Amino acid sequence: MSTPEQIAAGLDPSKLQAKLRRLMTRIVIKVETESKRVTPVRTGNLRRSITHAVEDSGRRGIVGTNVRYAPHVHGGARGRPGRPFLTKGLAASRDSIEQWLVEAGNAFFAEVR
Repeated sequence: MSTPEQIAAGLDPSKLQAKLRRLMTRIVIKVETESKRVTPVRTGNLRRSITHAVEDSGRRGIVGTNVRYAPHVHGGARGRPGRPFLTKGLAASRDSIEQWLVEAGNAFFAEVR
């Protein structure tokens, strides 16, 4: 059995970062897709504006929109209830994300054995 130090010495940080970035990209694309699916549509502008980004480290991904009225649609305004399309998109993606994280973890531990 390998010691933690031996395992760490055998890992290539740049390969790990690339794998993490690919996984995070897959996750944010899924959340973006599901968010667009449940976004309320009047003109289609809000739905088209939803996009994603992943930090170079792969540790953080962002899904959102820069449309000025998006927070009012998402959270509600002027007596209208919110229609939280981003929250619903994340919730609809949760099972897939959990599965991908388990798969990535299993692949990682298989690799370091």
